[in-house]
Amino acid sequence: MVLTALLEGMDRAHPLLDATTLCGACTDVCPVKIPLTSLFTRLREQRAEMGLTSLTERKAMAAFGMVAGSPALFSLSQRLSRLFWPVLSSLVASSRVDRLPRPTATPFSRKT
Repeated sequence: MVLTALLEGMDRAHPLLDATTLCGACTDVCPVKIPLTSLFTRLREQRAEMGLTSLTERKAMAAFGMVAGSPALFSLSQRLSRLFWPVLSSLVASSRVDRLPRPTATPFSRKT
Protein backbone atom coordinates (compact mmCIF):
# COMPACT_ATOMS: atom_id res chain seq x y z
CA MET A 1 0.00 0.00 0.00
CA VAL A 2 2.77 2.43 0.84
CA LEU A 3 4.55 1.88 -2.46
CA THR A 4 1.33 1.98 -4.45
CA ALA A 5 0.39 5.35 -2.95
CA LEU A 6 3.86 6.70 -3.64
CA LEU A 7 4.27 5.27 -7.14
CA GLU A 8 0.73 5.65 -8.47
CA GLY A 9 0.00 8.94 -6.72
CA MET A 10 -2.31 9.71 -3.84
CA ASP A 11 -5.11 10.83 -6.14
CA ARG A 12 -5.38 7.27 -7.53
CA ALA A 13 -4.31 5.11 -4.60
CA HIS A 14 -5.59 6.89 -1.48
CA PRO A 15 -8.55 4.50 -0.91
CA LEU A 16 -6.03 1.71 -0.24
CA LEU A 17 -5.00 3.48 2.97
CA ASP A 18 -8.33 2.51 4.51
CA ALA A 19 -7.45 -1.18 4.17
CA THR A 20 -5.37 -1.08 7.35
CA THR A 21 -6.58 -0.67 10.93
CA LEU A 22 -3.26 0.81 12.09
CA CYS A 23 -3.08 -1.86 14.82
CA GLY A 24 0.68 -2.20 14.35
CA ALA A 25 0.76 -5.94 13.66
CA CYS A 26 2.38 -5.39 10.25
CA THR A 27 5.18 -3.41 11.84
CA ASP A 28 5.68 -6.13 14.49
CA VAL A 29 6.08 -8.93 11.95
CA CYS A 30 8.06 -7.04 9.30
CA PRO A 31 11.39 -8.88 8.98
CA VAL A 32 13.30 -5.71 8.04
CA LYS A 33 11.54 -3.52 10.64
CA ILE A 34 9.92 -1.07 8.22
CA PRO A 35 7.81 1.32 10.34
CA LEU A 36 4.64 0.61 8.33
CA THR A 37 2.20 1.99 10.90
CA SER A 38 3.90 5.39 10.94
CA LEU A 39 4.12 5.39 7.14
CA PHE A 40 0.40 4.63 6.84
CA THR A 41 -0.39 7.33 9.39
CA ARG A 42 1.69 9.90 7.51
CA LEU A 43 0.08 8.97 4.20
CA ARG A 44 -3.36 9.35 5.78
CA GLU A 45 -2.32 12.78 7.04
CA GLN A 46 -1.17 13.72 3.54
CA ARG A 47 -4.45 12.48 2.10
CA ALA A 48 -6.36 14.76 4.47
CA GLU A 49 -4.05 17.72 3.73
CA MET A 50 -4.56 17.18 0.00
CA GLY A 51 -8.34 17.29 0.44
CA LEU A 52 -8.85 13.72 -0.75
CA THR A 53 -11.21 12.84 2.09
CA SER A 54 -14.95 13.31 1.81
CA LEU A 55 -16.75 16.19 3.46
CA THR A 56 -18.62 13.68 5.62
CA GLU A 57 -15.35 12.18 6.88
CA ARG A 58 -13.86 15.60 7.61
CA LYS A 59 -16.94 16.70 9.56
CA ALA A 60 -17.13 13.39 11.45
CA MET A 61 -13.45 13.58 12.45
CA ALA A 62 -13.83 17.22 13.54
CA ALA A 63 -16.86 16.29 15.67
CA PHE A 64 -15.05 13.30 17.17
CA GLY A 65 -12.03 15.47 17.97
CA MET A 66 -14.24 17.96 19.78
CA VAL A 67 -16.05 15.24 21.76
CA ALA A 68 -12.88 13.26 22.57
CA GLY A 69 -11.15 16.42 23.75
CA SER A 70 -13.74 17.10 26.43
CA PRO A 71 -14.26 14.55 29.23
CA ALA A 72 -17.77 15.87 29.88
CA LEU A 73 -18.82 15.63 26.22
CA PHE A 74 -17.22 12.19 25.90
CA SER A 75 -19.11 10.88 28.93
CA LEU A 76 -22.35 12.36 27.62
CA SER A 77 -21.79 10.83 24.19
CA GLN A 78 -21.26 7.41 25.79
CA ARG A 79 -24.59 7.67 27.60
CA LEU A 80 -26.39 8.94 24.50
CA SER A 81 -24.92 6.19 22.31
CA ARG A 82 -26.37 3.52 24.60
CA LEU A 83 -29.73 5.28 24.53
CA PHE A 84 -29.94 5.87 20.78
CA TRP A 85 -28.17 2.73 19.49
CA PRO A 86 -31.43 0.89 18.67
CA VAL A 87 -32.71 3.91 16.72
CA LEU A 88 -29.42 4.38 14.88
CA SER A 89 -29.14 0.72 13.94
CA SER A 90 -32.66 0.72 12.51
CA LEU A 91 -32.18 3.92 10.45
CA VAL A 92 -28.68 3.52 9.01
CA ALA A 93 -27.73 0.90 6.44
CA SER A 94 -26.90 -2.24 8.40
CA SER A 95 -23.50 -2.73 6.77
CA ARG A 96 -22.28 0.57 8.23
CA VAL A 97 -23.64 0.08 11.72
CA ASP A 98 -22.44 -3.54 11.87
CA ARG A 99 -18.85 -2.30 11.63
CA LEU A 100 -19.22 -0.24 14.81
CA PRO A 101 -18.81 -1.73 18.27
CA ARG A 102 -22.03 -1.96 20.23
CA PRO A 103 -22.06 0.43 23.21
CA THR A 104 -21.50 -1.42 26.49
CA ALA A 105 -23.83 -1.16 29.45
CA THR A 106 -20.94 0.01 31.65
CA PRO A 107 -18.09 2.05 30.15
CA PHE A 108 -14.55 0.87 30.91
CA SER A 109 -13.87 4.03 32.94
CA ARG A 110 -16.60 3.04 35.43
CA LYS A 111 -15.51 -0.58 35.87
CA THR A 112 -13.48 -1.45 38.95
